[in-house]
Parts: sequence; C-alpha cells; structure tokens
Amino acid sequence: MIPEPAHSKLTILLEDARGGDERARRKAYDAVYEYLLQIARTQRRKRGGNELLKSTELVHEAYIKLERLQKDGWQNRGHFFAVAATAMRQIILNQARFKVAAKRGGNQQQVELEEHLLVENGAAEELISLHEALQKLEKLKPRMAQVVECRFFGGLTVEQTAEALGISTPTVKRDHKEALTWLYKEIGASE
Repeated sequence: MIPEPAHSKLTILLEDARGGDERARRKAYDAVYEYLLQIARTQRRKRGGNELLKSTELVHEAYIKLERLQKDGWQNRGHFFAVAATAMRQIILNQARFKVAAKRGGNQQQVELEEHLLVENGAAEELISLHEALQKLEKLKPRMAQVVECRFFGGLTVEQTAEALGISTPTVKRDHKEALTWLYKEIGASE
C-alpha cells in the first residue's frame, strides 16, 4: 500500500492532472509506478510465476491503456486504482485469448513471443472462463464484479478496494465472498 503522505500527494497530483496540468499527470504516474509494479509482482507470485506478462511489461501496458482512458481525469486515487485494475484485467485477458487461439490454430498472424511471457494453456483457458463468468456477474451485480476485479486482477487489499469503489470494508468482504461463490458455481456449470 502507498504510505499515507504519498497518498495525500497522489490525490493532489490527480486533482491537478484533472485540471489539465500535464506535469502533475506525469508525476502522478511516477508516484504509482512502483506500487503498480508491486501489485503485478504479487499477482505473479500468487500464480506460481506463470503469469501472462512479466511484471514490468504488465505495468507498462497498463500505463498505455490508462493514458487512453484518462480523457476526463481521475476522480480520486481510488478511481485511478479501480481503472488500473480494469486495465490489467483486459491486458491479461487479451494475452490469454491469444494463447488459446494460437493453441487452437486460430487464423491470427503468427507472432514470435518469448515463451516466459505467456501463461500455460490450461491457465489461459481458466482466465477466459473467469472473464466470461465475470461478464455475466457484471450484468447482475456490477459492484460485486468490480470487487472481484480490484481484488483478483488489481491485487488490491480489502481496504484499498473499499477506497477504490467508495464502499465500506465489510461490504467489500461480503461482496467478495458472495461473488466468489457465484463465480465458482457459474464456472462449474459451464464446464
């Protein structure tokens, strides 16, 4: 978690960036870079190192995506981290889809990638199943899907997820538990 003084500084930088200050925007990205890298590394360790992308590559791809999404600015640091979690989810999912398509002989152009950047075939298929189930959950209970996205793809703690979504920590815990139960049932039923 970002230390509290840095949290306050980040909030100010994001507010200034929202006002059009380009320098503040760059400083805000610099301020969260190590934190996002830490999240990506934690996610890799949780999955035994078999992640779709190296940690630094995931963060850099997320930065590019965040740049494109930053049209109206970030409402606050919580909003920034929630959007960062969504960006990471989309990047990971795209890599998983590529892996599955390549495995099945898809009509995509063959691109040479370093093997250590890709996840194993089974894990890629599991990620796609999770994504499809999460899309269904988004239609039924959008906040629950956001909680899972922040926790699973963004690597945020319960407290960070609560801040990112503007809800209480007990709500995050309750939503996360209910969402995981629903997702397990949904994924199990589809298989």
